[in-house]
Amino acid sequence: MFLFDTSYDPLHLQVIPRAFTQAEVEAHFEKLEQFYTRRSPSDAPAALLADARLAQYADALARKRVALAFERLSPILKRRAVGHAIVLSSSLIRDALTAVFWIKRPAWPVQTFLEMEDADRWLRQGIVDQGRLAPLAPARWWEPLLKRAQ
Repeated sequence: MFLFDTSYDPLHLQVIPRAFTQAEVEAHFEKLEQFYTRRSPSDAPAALLADARLAQYADALARKRVALAFERLSPILKRRAVGHAIVLSSSLIRDALTAVFWIKRPAWPVQTFLEMEDADRWLRQGIVDQGRLAPLAPARWWEPLLKRAQ
């Protein structure tokens, strides 16, 4: 099941499951689009940590839906997204992400990582680099959220 959690705002967790249907992809990215479109204040930072370590495959329809989300969110997130850290362990998912970037490259900083801790460190540094206070989220803040989602 997809997960999108903002309880450690401005650090937001997105979890891509091992397997998913197109309907689940649509629902997940619709939820993300609605959240960021309605978010107030309009200059609130966003640091998205995407855990795709379990994901194994994304077909052409799923890749197109991700690209559509990037297109729709670019006007909003290009000025507020600190970064989008994507943690991958599969070369298939890395290739799928490359294919998405051929369709639509996000207007915000995107970086891939092998470890959640490195991704978290990059996002936190991005927040500080913008002159904002470091997030108060504890170390490994995503772990309890992942356990709850299982």
